Amino acid sequence: MGNEGKLREIGARLRAARQVACYTLEQVAAMLRERGFKATKQAVSHWEAGIRSVDILIVAELAKHYRQSIDALVWENALSMEAMQFAAQFDSLTDDQQRTLRAIWMAFISDAKTGAGLPAAPQTHTAER
Repeated sequence: MGNEGKLREIGARLRAARQVACYTLEQVAAMLRERGFKATKQAVSHWEAGIRSVDILIVAELAKHYRQSIDALVWENALSMEAMQFAAQFDSLTDDQQRTLRAIWMAFISDAKTGAGLPAAPQTHTAER
């Protein structure tokens, strides 16, 4: 894959992270300007579209702002978009909710290793018309 394809992939991850964090292009540009970077709504849009490359220092700032790792924003084999969304939703849970979800997940993993797993979902059939 050429550099253009890589820029588009990074841009797609930047866009997904911004959307998961519920920020607009203008809000991101304003945040970057407040931190001393030269950024406009159009520049952020170009990074996300893969039209322009983004400076690594800006990527680091975006990662911090979006509560993501730099790896998740840059590397194709990092967390998927769905995993990033799940992580953001998990972070919004209360401590008790997080502990409960962890316990359920660990029980599931333990059962999966022993072959027990969760019971199969019931099959639903629809009549053909």
